[in-house]
Amino acid sequence: MKLSILLALFLISNFALTAQQNLLESKNPECNGTAPYTHGSSTQYTTSESHTNDGSGCFKFTGQNAAFLSNSVKTTTINLVAGKKYEMRAYIKMTNAPDGQNILFKAFTSSGAYPVEMLWNMNENDEWEECILPYIAQYTGPHYFMVFAYPKYMHTTDGQFGKPDGSNLTLCPTVYIDDFSVIEMADEQIISSEPETPKSPFNSEYIKVDAEGNYTINENGTWKNIFPKLAYQSWHGNFAQESARMSEYGFNGWANIDSIWKLKTALQNGMIYNAIQINNLEPLKPFIKKVVNQMQNGDIPKHSIISYLIDNEMTALCNYAKYKPYGAWIDKNDTDVAANRRARPVLQFNGQAEGVARAYKNSNNNLMDITGSYISRSGEEKDFRYNPTSNISLLRNTHKQSAPVVFLDVQAYYHNAFIPSIFKGIINGAKGLVFWRGGTNYKGSQMDFRDNVWAPAIKGPDGVFARIDTMLIPIISQPLSTPWSATLSSEDRQTIAIGTRDNQATDKHYIIMANFSDKDQHVEVNLERIKISKMKDFFTKKEVGTIKGQKLSINIGHFISGYLVLELTGTVTPNAVPNEPSKLKTYQNPE
Repeated sequence: MKLSILLALFLISNFALTAQQNLLESKNPECNGTAPYTHGSSTQYTTSESHTNDGSGCFKFTGQNAAFLSNSVKTTTINLVAGKKYEMRAYIKMTNAPDGQNILFKAFTSSGAYPVEMLWNMNENDEWEECILPYIAQYTGPHYFMVFAYPKYMHTTDGQFGKPDGSNLTLCPTVYIDDFSVIEMADEQIISSEPETPKSPFNSEYIKVDAEGNYTINENGTWKNIFPKLAYQSWHGNFAQESARMSEYGFNGWANIDSIWKLKTALQNGMIYNAIQINNLEPLKPFIKKVVNQMQNGDIPKHSIISYLIDNEMTALCNYAKYKPYGAWIDKNDTDVAANRRARPVLQFNGQAEGVARAYKNSNNNLMDITGSYISRSGEEKDFRYNPTSNISLLRNTHKQSAPVVFLDVQAYYHNAFIPSIFKGIINGAKGLVFWRGGTNYKGSQMDFRDNVWAPAIKGPDGVFARIDTMLIPIISQPLSTPWSATLSSEDRQTIAIGTRDNQATDKHYIIMANFSDKDQHVEVNLERIKISKMKDFFTKKEVGTIKGQKLSINIGHFISGYLVLELTGTVTPNAVPNEPSKLKTYQNPE
């Protein structure tokens, strides 16, 4: 009871903070009239709708085939400070539309440059949704924010939308936008008014994915915890050579297996946990039936396929009409009879359409059991030092999802940010990764992946991949929330991500950091609600840094050594409020 009261006070204080810090407070954030906003020619102001039901009105997009700027709303300029983190919020409702319509947020400087954008997928039809854009200012001075609806996202080429029941609906959605706010953020603790909904576990006789997103597989009768590290490529110059090479470097599966020969070759080369991509299911049906039959006959290990994959990274619409039959077909043809459900989960990878990933309710429509996303807001972001705030952090803190991402999508062209990105993903809840493309040039190159600057660092018994495996049970598998917190100075927060974990079984506490700068850093970590007596490097078990009261001083490397995992011995303050409220329990290996 006391904890519930404390949590309520914690949330109330956060919501109060939102109102106090709205930088648009004197600039009509409730959209009570159009001033000082500007809008496109296909955008109207209406008093027939309002998010707060107070008659204040809102903006309405009506253009189906209008030019890009016609469906848009632009805020007035406000002054932001370089290096500080901000959160833009707007409430948006779509009517006459199925789930899955997209809205685009952009942040602009006064010169018209747009340092950041996010494509947000609406999750409900005819309901107001809170949509959030996190932003680290690159410049001190005037900024403005815009909300767009691309015409191509307002309708399909044939005018058909898919509905959750699998049928089609010919409609053009109407979009309402209301109640803007821009606030200064503390770290990446995004303030949201949405209630939390934990992920539903996936359980079959072959695979279990718990409420935290932890993956375990039944390997020859023994349940084994795994951190999948899957390779993904749309071409294969010499698959036998590539799979052997990637296995040598620590990858343990392939994400888009499409033939029995490739599956058996991958298995022979040590790629033992694989996925089948089903964006186009029809030509794969004979192959999937053959795989299931050979797994049942013992010709192929039952754990050799751990997921089906829908790559939804660029899809503008959540195409229920297309994907619901996919799930139904899998349920019928790869079934765990005892559990009365599909035998292997469907992973939906969501890239630019970020909002798709945030709610697991879509699994009720047979579309998604687990999800994945990118580390960065823009897949082609060139310099991660300027904006390491990630989609995963956003999904973790908003919109009904306490365990947002199971698979992290990392790209070859992350270059120096590749390894920090993996640890950033782990900080925010990733339980596995998919690596896209073997070469360093993302525009179709077939270069050897070993020319990446990070390749030597992931390989071997003391490489990054092996180290991640040692983190799996004591750290990665634990709940994201802790009753204590670790924060950095405002300067360090520009380039360094930080997260915490607790292991209740061992009474150890952990801090994970990822450095996105181009140099080693000396950082001071501020602790709250915990007293530390000892600090060790988790991997070497050697004492490091210094402890001064509630401050930890420590050095962190950069680029291929741009990560740090600390093991802390200490005492948590009794009755401390979790820094990220969660009802999820500590992960247990399934029986």
